[in-house]
Amino acid sequence: MAIAAAVILLVVSPITAYLLFESHGSQQQMVLCTVSNGQTKEIVLSDGSRIILNAGSTLTYPEKFGKERRVNLSGEGAFFVSASRTSPFVVCTDNIEVTAYGTVFNVCNYPTDLSVCAALCSGAISVSRTDSDADAIALSENQVLAYTKETGTTIVMNTGADESMTWKDGQMRIKSMPLEQVLKRVERKFDVNIHLTTDRYSGAVLTVKFVNDESLEQMMDTLCRLVPGMKYTIKDRY
Repeated sequence: MAIAAAVILLVVSPITAYLLFESHGSQQQMVLCTVSNGQTKEIVLSDGSRIILNAGSTLTYPEKFGKERRVNLSGEGAFFVSASRTSPFVVCTDNIEVTAYGTVFNVCNYPTDLSVCAALCSGAISVSRTDSDADAIALSENQVLAYTKETGTTIVMNTGADESMTWKDGQMRIKSMPLEQVLKRVERKFDVNIHLTTDRYSGAVLTVKFVNDESLEQMMDTLCRLVPGMKYTIKDRY
């Protein structure tokens, strides 16, 4: 087949949407922040903590924190948490909860991803599963925890945390990732739709780094070199 992957770019207006609402059972006002594909967004919370949200992410958080600092994340965020010995900072996702008291870490939990990852760059965090009463797993600096959604297995790796947040600087670092998941990342980064027109490459697993602010075309050219026989076309770009 001459065209293995067709990249269709849709012209949209990227925005960051905020919604203020009251949570059920209390008068606490909540903020819903949604970041479009092709964008990133930095948020400063009421306690001074900073969060950088990656493309295609959603964060729900209180307008003002109480005793506990709790936020809900779908997507990916880099967290720079203000220190507090008495008020834990909890990041909730569908599969895991990450608890910190003051530290720098990354959480990646896109609905289409095969796994959920928490990576600790400095300080200390603990990670617990939302579907289990098992003890939380404490991470040390530069450790990465990966929870596989399909099997429910959890592994902790002792390296790689330093690369987990390079996306906020425009980089994309892929390690042993299925081609379909790689293309999902490209979709979010450039706000495009990518369709594989054949299942010939469904078993392809890639390791690649994009660290020089590569364009969409440069990334796709590189992926095609890594997957022999794969070609692409771009439609409706303008």
